[in-house]
Amino acid sequence: MSQAPSETVQDYFFKKCKCQPSNLDEEWVKSLAVRGLKDSIRTIVMPQNPKTPDEARQMALLAEETLNLSGASVAACQLSLFEVKLLRATVKKE
Repeated sequence: MSQAPSETVQDYFFKKCKCQPSNLDEEWVKSLAVRGLKDSIRTIVMPQNPKTPDEARQMALLAEETLNLSGASVAACQLSLFEVKLLRATVKKE
């Protein structure tokens, strides 16, 4: 079971941990959960080598927040660049 494209980390971990029997090895649950994360989040979390499922969840939440902020920054920069180009085009016409 992998994280759906629009699914948050919090929802994914809740679903993942809820579906696992409580007698499973914590290392196995952590590994399974990390492998199911979205690629962009997994590539941030895996090198940090979380020790527990909860540590993996915390790292993934932070990665998700960072990626969301980065995406917003990129969108803002793209909008600013568009505005500059529009302004230049307007100035050239005058």
